[in-house]
Amino acid sequence: MQGVVAQTIWLWSEVGHNDEAKKEVQSLFPDSPDIFQTPKPTRLMRKILTLGTSPESEDIVLDFFAGSGTTGHAILDQNASDDGNRRFILVQLPEP
Repeated sequence: MQGVVAQTIWLWSEVGHNDEAKKEVQSLFPDSPDIFQTPKPTRLMRKILTLGTSPESEDIVLDFFAGSGTTGHAILDQNASDDGNRRFILVQLPEP
């Protein structure tokens, strides 16, 4: 696999921001405002996936701090857009 060189600065216009991520979560759970304090935007996670995985591989992405599930959401979106075969394992510790 040939590597991809990442830029050192990712602008919010390119990868989103936490406010965008909160709106994404709210669209999925409209009756539960502010379930997650600092969700990450799926655009950010998809950017990371393009750097660390490839559609041709059977990469498994492990997220020990799954929270709102953005990593899984981003992987499903990325697989749908590039016909990839990435898989994921999400783990979240119980929180009060």
